[in-house]
Amino acid sequence: MNETTSLIARWMHQGGCLLLVGSLGFLVLAAPHARTPLRQWRRRVLGFSLALGTLALVCGIAVFAAQLVSLPQIGLPGDEMIRRLLLDSRFGTVWLIRESLLLASCALLVIALAFWSRPASLLLAAVTLGLACGALAAVSYSGHSATAEPAWPALVAHCVHLLAAGLWLGALPVITDAVAMVARGKPDAYPAVLESFEKFSALALPLMAAIVASGIWIAVIHVGTFPALFGTAYGFLLIAKILLLVVVLAMAARLRWKLLPRFAHDAGFAKQLSRWVLCEWLIALAVVLLAVQLARTVPAAHDEIDWPFAFRLSIDATWDTKWIPAALACLAVATAGLGFSTLRLLRVRRFSATVCLGLLLFAAGTVAGLAAISVDAYPDTYRKPTVPYQTISVASGEALFQRHCTSCHGGSGHGNGPAASALSIQPANLTDPHTSLHTAGDIFWWLTHGKPPGIMPGFANVLTEDDRWDLINFLRTLSAGYQARILGERIVAQQPWLGAIDFNYAGQQGEFGTLKDFRGQRAVLLVFFTPGASSARMQQLARETGALLAAGAQIVAVPVDPGSTGAESLPFCVVMEGAPETVRAYSLLRRTLTDADTGDRHPVPPHMELLVDRFGYVRARWLPMDNDGWRDLNLLKTQIELLAHEKQVRPPPEDHVH
Repeated sequence: MNETTSLIARWMHQGGCLLLVGSLGFLVLAAPHARTPLRQWRRRVLGFSLALGTLALVCGIAVFAAQLVSLPQIGLPGDEMIRRLLLDSRFGTVWLIRESLLLASCALLVIALAFWSRPASLLLAAVTLGLACGALAAVSYSGHSATAEPAWPALVAHCVHLLAAGLWLGALPVITDAVAMVARGKPDAYPAVLESFEKFSALALPLMAAIVASGIWIAVIHVGTFPALFGTAYGFLLIAKILLLVVVLAMAARLRWKLLPRFAHDAGFAKQLSRWVLCEWLIALAVVLLAVQLARTVPAAHDEIDWPFAFRLSIDATWDTKWIPAALACLAVATAGLGFSTLRLLRVRRFSATVCLGLLLFAAGTVAGLAAISVDAYPDTYRKPTVPYQTISVASGEALFQRHCTSCHGGSGHGNGPAASALSIQPANLTDPHTSLHTAGDIFWWLTHGKPPGIMPGFANVLTEDDRWDLINFLRTLSAGYQARILGERIVAQQPWLGAIDFNYAGQQGEFGTLKDFRGQRAVLLVFFTPGASSARMQQLARETGALLAAGAQIVAVPVDPGSTGAESLPFCVVMEGAPETVRAYSLLRRTLTDADTGDRHPVPPHMELLVDRFGYVRARWLPMDNDGWRDLNLLKTQIELLAHEKQVRPPPEDHVH
């Protein structure tokens, strides 16, 4: 069974469930009427519902067959494959529940048709509606929402979305038939149809709100970021679905506030009304098709982003430019234009020259304002790094930088390499904060294809993909080192910003783990020491280990010199494996306001201590060559205690640079 056949089977199955819920829902809504025309219409709706239930049931079997064919062939007999899919998978469990509910619905509808003229048929229709709602809601338990973390918000939103769509969009065909009955020359049905339509219109507004609200929540969960909306197949399908849904909502608004009042005063509008409802539900079927395809597509939050535009919007990257005031002024004009045109439109209830002028100001102000905060972008701008932000990667990136980049950018990344003076465009100073204003994907694109206008070559044939990500991790740390100049011995309360670089370690007492393991538990005093030169400080820390632990900090020491460390006598963890890479990476954070650090290579400080909070951020730093600082352990304990009482103000640092 090919992909197209599978898509059609799923579409017809889900469409049948939606229409079944809507048809029975409208039937129950219009049930109190016992007039002869509506009683005959009730019989048609019951028959139509039975056909829909049968269609959904049969197409459900086709969906199961498509899922079975798509499974990898592992040499098992066919009956064993079917058994495993049915009993050992979430899909099979949900499929059995859904098909059972549809089968029970069809059985009840057969009975209801046999007693269609009696009140019992309405009770059976209401019970069947409950079963059909269960079958429709079960769809969410075998889709993307069931895999979200945590799953329940996505599942609740998905169930609400499906049920609201079924009760609203699924009711449109039977509404069309009811209105067409009046148009066919049955005026005695007009009062009952009008009353039912008005009841449905009153119910439609909260259903629309539920569809929109739950849809937004589902999009937030499965899309995650704004770039993913435009740079993935899932996002593209979602945009198409939203546009069609906007059309449906606009048609529904016209029905509610334009055509229904006319129909209420003149039954002659029945034909126009029925055509409008028919068009609305045909477009709704296209919305359902897109929804089914979305369920078969990798969610945007988990897919690679291929950015389709040559620009992106970034306030951070343009905040200090001269265009920001102009951007704010343009956006203010846009807001004023939109507000003016909206108020004018509400007042005159039609388009006029002044309304058009307000909309023109809105469009012009929006375009000009957004253009002022746009920067260049590339297909890889939002590419997700594949190499974690760890010290081993940063150290590897530094080695690659010294091998391939120093001739232009210089050994310390200041753009003062030996070949820089001969270039028509001077190489960038990679230690400046502007580096952090570019996305990791931007830098990956430049490393792969070169940087316009062609001075910097691409390295796709020289560096592997992992090498390029290692280099990016190093460049990010190099830029962070510039910002780290402001770190001192005292923390700035509630202001975490510098993410600690994660690393794996094995200690002298056989312990092993990662720096990240301490998150959520306690702060870490990260001590980089040189055996011999740091011996007095290490003995001081050894004596006060218990007091520092009681204050809320664990000591992790990393030897700068891989020689003899005297670690056996120290009561805290001393990193024995992974130390050289950790030292090289963290030495990039040694710069101070008085030390420009413009040498060919970044010197490793003989002793440096960093205080990392329990959420993964470097909050303070002490370099003994600058001042006595944390030799006063009371000062250090005070900083640790302050961190112990701080609340989390931002999420922990990402595992990858972005």
